[in-house]
Amino acid sequence: VANPDGSNGILRRQCTTHYKMTPIHRKIREYLEVPNGKPVPKDKRIEMWLGISLDESVRQKPSQESWITKRYPLIENNLSRADLYDWFRREYPGVDLPKSACIGCPYHDDSMWKDLRDKSPEEFYDAVKVDMALRDNPQIASLINGKAFLHRSRKPLLQVDFSDVQGYEERMNEECEGLCGI
Repeated sequence: VANPDGSNGILRRQCTTHYKMTPIHRKIREYLEVPNGKPVPKDKRIEMWLGISLDESVRQKPSQESWITKRYPLIENNLSRADLYDWFRREYPGVDLPKSACIGCPYHDDSMWKDLRDKSPEEFYDAVKVDMALRDNPQIASLINGKAFLHRSRKPLLQVDFSDVQGYEERMNEECEGLCGI
């Protein structure tokens, strides 16, 4: 966010809760036939497997729901991101394995934006529309004190130069900070 006083800011992180955990819990409750807000009976329990690798082990969190037990099979099998990447390259030679992220994630680096623009132009255009709506849609803009942008330069996405970026392999071997959750 470009704040009105000229300083830079950041909006609150809500994606994991709103777009991952809440829908997952809602769907699990649907499978269990337990409405939201009602206690889950003691005879209904879930084992939830989460794909967090060994080098992201600090992201392991205990379940906040007593009826869900979290498991981390990649960590249990001592698999790092590099191990997973090597396995994927052996099993699927010549195929890129992009990092998992939402199209309009403001934590994309320039190489991810460039790949999205070059390899998935329709999805990139969707991100551009979201970027513009952050500033141009009165209902959204009124919720933000300042001007919000998807790119960290605080420029409209269409105006960002993505020419000096890392390649796919270098990016895949970077350590994820695990800030988005699952």
